[in-house]
Amino acid sequence: MSSTIDDAIGRVRGRFLDLLRERLVVIQSCMSARSSDPAELEQALFVVHKVAGSAGTLGLPNLGEVARTCEEQLLRDLHAGGTISGMGFAYLERFVDFSHSVLEAYSVPAAPLQAVPRAAFGR
Repeated sequence: MSSTIDDAIGRVRGRFLDLLRERLVVIQSCMSARSSDPAELEQALFVVHKVAGSAGTLGLPNLGEVARTCEEQLLRDLHAGGTISGMGFAYLERFVDFSHSVLEAYSVPAAPLQAVPRAAFGR
């Protein structure tokens, strides 16, 4: 039964990592804008909050901790003026870098190319 649970957690973790890739696009968009738009802060805060809340449960406690510390800084930014501060950008950059390292660690290498017999091409 344990392997069934492990398999299920592995599938959920895989979906979480797929979502993390998508969420990083949002974060990177917020970072590249470097605007004073409070919506950028709210988007970034939403993403790191979701990651902080899920990562530990899925066996990624370090990612959860990095996301949580980023979230704490972004909450300070929210209460201080509603825009991402220089420190907030630094925490977001750390979150992005760490997320990429997690994605690399869990990536499944592409299967090696197999020779295809000529008969497969109708010759």
